[in-house]
Amino acid sequence: MRRAVAAAGTTALLVGTFGATATVSVAAPTSQQAAALAPAAAPTDQPGSSQANAIPADALANGYIKNETDMTNAKNTLSGRAFISDRGTPATTGNELSAVPEGTEVYLQWIDKDGAVSPWYSAKTSNSLPGDDSGQAGNGSYAFDLRKGWTDAKGKKHTYNATDGQYYKLVIPDSTNPATGNTITMMRQAGGFFPGSFVNSVTHSNLGQFPLIGTNMQRTGVFMTEQGGTYMHRPQAEWITDSKGPLSAPWTDLQAKNSVSGQVWLETGDGDYANSATGPNNNTKDPEAAGYTVVMSSLTSEGAQAYKAQVESLDKSQRAAAAAKLLKAHPEYISATVQGKTNDQGRYTLRFPDGKLNDQYLYMQVFDKQGELVNGYSGYTSPEFRKPNANVSFTPQAAPAQNLVARPMWYNVNYAIVARTDVDLQITNYDVTENPARPGDTAELDFTGVMPPLASKIEWVDSNGKIVKTCDPVTSEAEAEACTFQVPADAPDGMVYTARLVSGGNIIAGDSFIVDLTPITDNLTPAYEDTTVEEGKGGTVPTPTYTDADGNPATAPEGTKYEPNGDLPDGFTVNEDGSITIDPSVPAGDYTIPVLVTYPDGSTDTVDAKVTVTEAPAEKPDWNDDKGKPGETVTIPNEGGEVPDGSTVETDGPGKGRIDDEGNLVVDINDDAKPGDKITVVVKDKDGNVIDEITVTVGEKPADKPDWNDDKGNPGDTVTIPNEGGPVPDGTTVETEGPGKGRIDDEGNLVVDINDDAKPGD
Repeated sequence: MRRAVAAAGTTALLVGTFGATATVSVAAPTSQQAAALAPAAAPTDQPGSSQANAIPADALANGYIKNETDMTNAKNTLSGRAFISDRGTPATTGNELSAVPEGTEVYLQWIDKDGAVSPWYSAKTSNSLPGDDSGQAGNGSYAFDLRKGWTDAKGKKHTYNATDGQYYKLVIPDSTNPATGNTITMMRQAGGFFPGSFVNSVTHSNLGQFPLIGTNMQRTGVFMTEQGGTYMHRPQAEWITDSKGPLSAPWTDLQAKNSVSGQVWLETGDGDYANSATGPNNNTKDPEAAGYTVVMSSLTSEGAQAYKAQVESLDKSQRAAAAAKLLKAHPEYISATVQGKTNDQGRYTLRFPDGKLNDQYLYMQVFDKQGELVNGYSGYTSPEFRKPNANVSFTPQAAPAQNLVARPMWYNVNYAIVARTDVDLQITNYDVTENPARPGDTAELDFTGVMPPLASKIEWVDSNGKIVKTCDPVTSEAEAEACTFQVPADAPDGMVYTARLVSGGNIIAGDSFIVDLTPITDNLTPAYEDTTVEEGKGGTVPTPTYTDADGNPATAPEGTKYEPNGDLPDGFTVNEDGSITIDPSVPAGDYTIPVLVTYPDGSTDTVDAKVTVTEAPAEKPDWNDDKGKPGETVTIPNEGGEVPDGSTVETDGPGKGRIDDEGNLVVDINDDAKPGDKITVVVKDKDGNVIDEITVTVGEKPADKPDWNDDKGNPGDTVTIPNEGGPVPDGTTVETEGPGKGRIDDEGNLVVDINDDAKPGD
């Protein structure tokens, strides 16, 4: 399945003062995460492809599980409880921890024994089941109904039933506690240990989980921690920097007074399966956290008294909110904040000024080399001032203790960092359901998220559990995405290959695809659309479309080839992409073009394309619109073909249309037509079909003008030429050239006086 893990803080939860309920805002990601957790390119939106569109599978909401007995016996379920790691033990029952707020979203993904990775499923925590803290049904309960399962491309149904080799992981996204403004994030998963990692359903590392093998998984757990805000320290400008380095033996050193010492490491979870109710230990596989910054604050005497009265007197589920309220109102209650870096072994010592260390009221945080706050096992999994060993089940081993001589002080105040695992690894071009691969195909990867600080690698594993390729180490997104995998030539039908990101020995992300050797032709049917073109113009038949075995639209695989299936009619060409070119020279008629389709696996299909070439239509006469004046005869030239025999002319408006012997359109405009009138002339063939429609627009009729005809006279004569037209406009002048003089008399006649010396012919 293609998936994209939702980035931290992308899901809104219901969180409040623990024990109350309020709407939660989403925690802003760190600066590193903001860039790295952007959505993967072109993510699929099929159901279950990501947490954002996880498949609802809530066994409590749908009524499949109604009570604690159902949580024990219901088939194909995974159930458990989610907790806030305030004060108690990391066990999954009887731990005395506060439950997460009711309605908290929990996500599940699992891997089947053949390596096929499931869709994402979602459920919400509920406080509705009868039960108490000692049982598996109590506040914070969740249960997944996985009876439906899912089916791969080879028709195999995958159903979770808690058998050996079936892996699962649980995720609760980050949120914000509105009562404090602090981020709440996942710290521990049970079974397993490392949060957000895949754990075998049948394992020595149960940590509280109980698989009813072949039936269900019970008593799992998700443990959240709340990060403290800046109000837990003095303003950063006032922090005291201890640069002296760690004491070598603080448990006996007489100079250890007013100090806190310990060790910081990156926890892998390896070797911790025996510690179901205690914190982790530092073993050979856990890298030391060198160069990290440890920050610790303490309270004044007045602050300690107020804290005891206003915070410690409350139920533990209310203390984090009460501490935030008190310290935001009274920052002066914090006596000092000391910071120092860890050495190559991850060890540190923080030395407080004399009188500033109250060994009963301390708070600790750790920052990585980039200055980002990290989470981990310590006495401070909740933002509360207390003794380092006040919540000893969550403190890394060995337990915090004090030098009996040099006091106040603490040593073994250790911190086991839990690296973030909000990452995703996707196979982008193949999957186990809709896009199987074939031998020779290369599976490509997309990595999203922040690469964990632990040593990481990518493993490709087949259905038999054999590691067939390893990229080690993987330290960046580019290195992860370069770890592609080519399907072997001898890969059997139905083989599943899984890419998994392994960090610190934990599988924290994975995706899979399946091999399908079924001949491609069995699952695809090509078809050409019928195509019609006009004679003399040519054209193209588009590439064929495809449907799958169920009749749904499909796509031909890359590498599909097309060629003629025998002889083609003249003027047709089958192109590489399956389209067909029709030459303009192809005469009118119906044609069948046979095409052979060859798929990358060598299987073939034959398909015919139907083409109709229609006769080119005869040229028709074409007259453009024109204009004329009343009484005029307008001739509009024929710009097109011949006028068909038997054509008729119909006229509407102040005029009459006709066609002359040359095929021109002649319109006689009536004398009484007015400017702006429209004369519509419609030409129809003998069958009454309209050939053309023309409009003649009537313009202004010209005004009458005076009109004199030429005349002649003799030398010395006065010649009068009568006015045969309209009146002579006032102010009209007469200019004469030649042996004479012209003028206009009172009646508008033209009078010419010829000179006596004029000669004949002038």
